[in-house]
Amino acid sequence: MNRQTVKRLITKGIMTYVAVFSLVLMVAMPAVALIASRNSVNSRAIINGQVKADDIAKGAIRRGKIANGAVRGRHIKDGTIVNADIASDANISASKINRIGLNADLLDGSHASAFASSTHSHDTSYSTSSHDHDTEYSAIGHNHNTDYYTKAQSNTNYAAASHSHETTKTEILAIPASALSKRGNYDFYLEDGWAYGIGSSPTYADAPVMLPDGAVMTKMEYDSYDNDGTYESRAMLYRWSPASANEPISTVYSNTVTPTWQTVEATSIASPIIDNTQYGYFVQMRMYGISGNNIRVGTVRITYEYVSP
Repeated sequence: MNRQTVKRLITKGIMTYVAVFSLVLMVAMPAVALIASRNSVNSRAIINGQVKADDIAKGAIRRGKIANGAVRGRHIKDGTIVNADIASDANISASKINRIGLNADLLDGSHASAFASSTHSHDTSYSTSSHDHDTEYSAIGHNHNTDYYTKAQSNTNYAAASHSHETTKTEILAIPASALSKRGNYDFYLEDGWAYGIGSSPTYADAPVMLPDGAVMTKMEYDSYDNDGTYESRAMLYRWSPASANEPISTVYSNTVTPTWQTVEATSIASPIIDNTQYGYFVQMRMYGISGNNIRVGTVRITYEYVSP
């Protein structure tokens, strides 16, 4: 075998080897890829910056694959995270919020001083708040200037915080002549609701005055007929107790001579407050029998005030 033949055989053998080796690689490499272990390529095997966003499938990286603290503020582009990305239970500390420009004292742009406290008063502390109830609150369906009291009116028309619902009432106690009882041996005559004396001396008759305890008497008056220029009738209000006996507290006379009925009155009462725990009250009428029916007395009226719930 000459040298030329040996050279050809060597060349053919090398080519056959290369062809077989290439065929083996073509068959073996996919198998190698299939049998490669999971996580065989770690972060150390990847050059920084080689993996781009487009190389990562959507949803490929889960929270469980990201170590706590691995992602920091500098890794997140400004404006990327919006409200919808933050869970309601995220428990973000106030220290993580930039409070520059925030003012917790403002509500709809107003400070706390613009709002009423829970124990406020409508009279003075909050009389003006730079608004008109007609224009700013018209949608409510009412008008504060015409349908409701103004501030000035509310001061006088509404009670204070320590007010009482009790009211003072004015009443009149009427004592007709028929309620009179003769005093001692004095006689008088009753006719048509009025009385006059009998005999030649003055005639006295009494009637009880029964008013509620604490009532305040403001006036005493009676109907009088006086057609006598010499004598006159009289009504006298008394209070009585074992200690003070009869104590006159108001007197009124029929001073004017007139042949018609008139009403005479007295507004001065020395002890006007009724005290039923210590006193009894009665009115005494004086008439003159010598004048006959020229001096007559009718109904006695006592005006009084009392507090009613």
